[in-house]
Amino acid sequence: MLLTNALIYLGQATVHWPLTQQQLRRRLLGERPSTTPLELDFADLADGIRADRASWVKMLVDEKNQVQCGDGLLTAYRSITMDGALVWYVFAKDKPHGYHSLAEHPDEAFREARAAMAARKRALSQWETVQGFGELLRSGQVSFTFTSADLKGTPLCDLGIQNFLRTFRLHRVQRISGRWVGWLMLIEPQVGFVVYASLVRRGFL
Repeated sequence: MLLTNALIYLGQATVHWPLTQQQLRRRLLGERPSTTPLELDFADLADGIRADRASWVKMLVDEKNQVQCGDGLLTAYRSITMDGALVWYVFAKDKPHGYHSLAEHPDEAFREARAAMAARKRALSQWETVQGFGELLRSGQVSFTFTSADLKGTPLCDLGIQNFLRTFRLHRVQRISGRWVGWLMLIEPQVGFVVYASLVRRGFL
């Protein structure tokens, strides 16, 4: 799923990049149900749209184009990244942080978000162990190498992973030292989820 969604993201970015703010807003408004091209020509491109940046993903969010799941616990907002990838931005009720999904249908985005939230809950139950391991990595007391396989099974969204790797110029790197990962945990605490997934995958947790 991680590789598939990453390829979708890169494909969308290739087709639609670069886009101006006006083009991005117009395309996002065009995602509203029953919106016609004529209506888009006269639409207020600022209506209901706000800028957002979270988990290394910068995008525009249309608060007037939302879908709720059947039980009402999750809400997905149609959004678009700055390079033109359409996203469902999923929030759980009373939770401040959302999940970015590249899925085309909101139901699939809800499934992804639920799975990520469950994985995050499992990781947080072992967070003291993860943080302690991070200290061992930074001090060099343990020798550990992380690979791209360690990204699988994390509760992090694909967009956030891709943008984080690009920011630190790691998107072409297949292997990275444990000490470097340990220091990255101080810059971005969510790297701890990668550490957790790696420990689980290797049978340490």
